[in-house]
Amino acid sequence: MSDPSSLEVTEDGLGELNAHVRDALALAIASGAPLPLLEKLAAATGLLQALAELPAHTLIPQVVSRAHRALVAWQQWHKNGQRGAAA
Repeated sequence: MSDPSSLEVTEDGLGELNAHVRDALALAIASGAPLPLLEKLAAATGLLQALAELPAHTLIPQVVSRAHRALVAWQQWHKNGQRGAAA
């Protein structure tokens, strides 16, 4: 898979970003991540999935940004030894 931050805002790009976020959510759940982090990832994947059929929707840039922030929060939590709450 490619770097999620480099994905274009296209149908394919949204689908790939959603796959990254879903994978991160599954790993976060399995790792015992704190609920606020799980909520960020779950909200992002839900919004990406809902908007997948509306690729020209005005919310797309905001949802993509939210998904990237959720992925960064997951990566930071995971990198820091899976301790503490997500930012």
